Amino acid sequence: MNMVEIKKVRPQLLTRLLIIMACALLAASCRSRKALTQGGTPGLSSEEMLEKAVEVANSNRLTAQYLTARLSVSASAGGKDLGMGGLLGGTLRMKRDDVIQISLVALGIMEVGRLEMTKDYLMMVDRRNHKYVKVNYDDVPALKQAGIDFYTFQALFWDELFLPFGKGEAPQSGQFVKSAEREDVRLSNSDSGVATLSFLVSTLYGMVSETSVSVLKDEKSPILQWQYSNYEKVDGQHFPTRMEIRINGGKPIGAVFSLSNVRSEGGWDTRTELSKKYTEIPLETIMGALLKQVK
Repeated sequence: MNMVEIKKVRPQLLTRLLIIMACALLAASCRSRKALTQGGTPGLSSEEMLEKAVEVANSNRLTAQYLTARLSVSASAGGKDLGMGGLLGGTLRMKRDDVIQISLVALGIMEVGRLEMTKDYLMMVDRRNHKYVKVNYDDVPALKQAGIDFYTFQALFWDELFLPFGKGEAPQSGQFVKSAEREDVRLSNSDSGVATLSFLVSTLYGMVSETSVSVLKDEKSPILQWQYSNYEKVDGQHFPTRMEIRINGGKPIGAVFSLSNVRSEGGWDTRTELSKKYTEIPLETIMGALLKQVK
């Protein structure tokens, strides 16, 4: 494929994925049930499963410091496929308690954009237009009010339980209302006074299979749903290689992240350095432009 064709594809693909990520800011087979206790004691009763679900989910957190994977992305808006046609891929790189990087590559040839989250800032980079957005979490009122920070996104990408303002600490059993949901366990928390967090803990893997966020007045209609599936072993522990994200609103937006070649490897640059040819633009500017694309 020649450079002219690449140039025609790049801005459209980049915009479609940035829509998913920017909007997210503002807003497993019939195996034995002993799988819930893959990190604990086999033979739990139903009542014991309810009681121990939090402890088991916490004990099954991936212990690797680093995680890298190849990434492919598909997206939809308003129920319509955005038609990426498998052209957008890239890499996911994470270092626990330090950084999350998503590098976007069009046609397997060149990087067209990057999303980088650290404890101090969130940055979106448009390689084609040499522009970027860089903000502190506290500078975005919606994030600050809801207690959304780096650790929130870390828990979502690492498939873990979390609570607002939790700063990466594993929640405790007493902080959740627990209920049985078919073969799994539902955990809910509304203590923030802003939203209800709901987690579905799979009894097959002893891990979170779904995270949802709802406003307090409408808990049955989540504004954000993050589902996990296709678990594979990484350093002897399970990790999901498929993440489905849905942001509900006037026009629902969805994305599917498919991971492959998942490894616990370091040795990569944990910070993105931009040259002087890049221009910083306000978050409000890119948000307005992106949201027009899904109307």
